[in-house]
Amino acid sequence: MQTFKIYTYGCKTNRQESDYISQELKRIGFCEKNADEAADYAIFNSCSVTSNADDEVLYHIRRLKKSEPDTKIILTGCLAQADSQNLSANKDIYMLLGNSEKLKIADYILNNEVKCNVGNLMQKADFDEFNLHKSKRTRATLKIQDGCNSFCSYCIVPYTRGKSRSSKLENVIANINDYVNNGYKEIVLSAIHLGLWGLDLEPKMKFVDLLREVEKVEGLVRYRLGSLNPAELDDELMDFLISSEKVCNHLHVSLQSVNDKTLKNMNRHYTVAETIQKLDYLNKNIKELNIGADVIVGFPDETEEDFETTYNNIKSMPLSYMHIFPYSVRKYTKAAGMPNQVPEHIKKERAKRLKKLMDAKQNAFLNSLIGACQHVLIENAPDDAKIFKGVAGNYTKFVVESNKNISNNIVEVHAYEVRQKKLFAKVNN
Repeated sequence: MQTFKIYTYGCKTNRQESDYISQELKRIGFCEKNADEAADYAIFNSCSVTSNADDEVLYHIRRLKKSEPDTKIILTGCLAQADSQNLSANKDIYMLLGNSEKLKIADYILNNEVKCNVGNLMQKADFDEFNLHKSKRTRATLKIQDGCNSFCSYCIVPYTRGKSRSSKLENVIANINDYVNNGYKEIVLSAIHLGLWGLDLEPKMKFVDLLREVEKVEGLVRYRLGSLNPAELDDELMDFLISSEKVCNHLHVSLQSVNDKTLKNMNRHYTVAETIQKLDYLNKNIKELNIGADVIVGFPDETEEDFETTYNNIKSMPLSYMHIFPYSVRKYTKAAGMPNQVPEHIKKERAKRLKKLMDAKQNAFLNSLIGACQHVLIENAPDDAKIFKGVAGNYTKFVVESNKNISNNIVEVHAYEVRQKKLFAKVNN
């Protein structure tokens, strides 16, 4: 029996695609191994959002090839898509497949002919529909859109994922029903650019139109949204989020900066004032809303004064966690050739300052939840477990004590302590 293992990097979309690859390889009779076990094939589903992401994947490939010289390495994902010309000559890589080709890995392995197939995603017009029957995680992820049309000046994603393409409404709902029928209590709607869903369909639809249909699915307990662009938080969508009975009280925004000059240089089409107004409005109207953000520091021509503006705005905003990225030069992008590149040591210092601020804000938010009732989805655990991990609707992480196995159930708890960015709680009797 042929064996395989998968290493997944980057976003939730990659994770779901890896689960599908696993499903399809098992369908043709392959057996999946753990990451630390030898296998006939090792699949690297890569990310290329930063240069560090590239380096991490290539380092792991070199290390694996040294320890398992007979393993056939297949590289797919965004790094393969972005740098196929150079990587096709890499002797450690047995097969190189682009982002669209990754879903057909089972076919490529069976045919054993193609060693490099990376299509031009800029010419691709349709979403690659696929059905994943079961996720490897307690919370099921559903990819509903691919690609991006924004061409932010720092971002390589349009080149690695192509233009925006949406899964058809009926396929999204069918996939959600499959997940619900397979016992999933929470579904995460993921995408490369979530807010663009539906704009390429015929007839054209809006993202909020999809959410209204998702809300109607019988048996769906709750669902969570992936990252949203602040510009796409219009009144209609915000009012829906406030009134929804099933969408989680958690919002992640691709903020990137809170300085108008930097946002303009990034080709981000929103202002600081309108973004603050929107987040304040949502925070006031959604109970215990957990708002997270992506922020880039050290973007070209970001002065110390510009950074201080971002820092002070973030300090005053209702954000409770952040993913902080020092700016990384990406080929093909406009920002790579911009003047006034910020030195690496300054980027690191700014990232360090923001992290310290965000740690304090996150700690304050978590402490505000002590004593409050939360509904926590418990991850799978052994039958004899007494301590369980889980995630609340607002995306806070919990450690829960229980005398009975509560795996894959949503339980009502009250937190009594914060420790290491987690809430500790006991199940309500």
